[in-house]
Amino acid sequence: MDTKKWYQSKAIWAGIVTAVIGAAEAIAKVFGIDLNTYWWFSIVITVLGGIGVYGRASATTKIEQ
Repeated sequence: MDTKKWYQSKAIWAGIVTAVIGAAEAIAKVFGIDLNTYWWFSIVITVLGGIGVYGRASATTKIEQ
C-alpha cells in the first residue's frame, strides 16, 4: 500500500479544523458569544464531519509521519 504525509489527508484536516472550531467556540463563550446561535455553525460542523467520514472511507493510502 502506498503512503502519504499526514498533511495530505482529508480526514486529518477535517479533524484539525473541527478541533480548532471547538476551541474557538469555548473561547467565544468566555466572551459571552454563543456560536451555536449562528445558522451557519451547525452546517460547518456537519460538512466537516462529512469530509472526515468521506476521507476515511475513500482512503487508499497509509499515513506516514
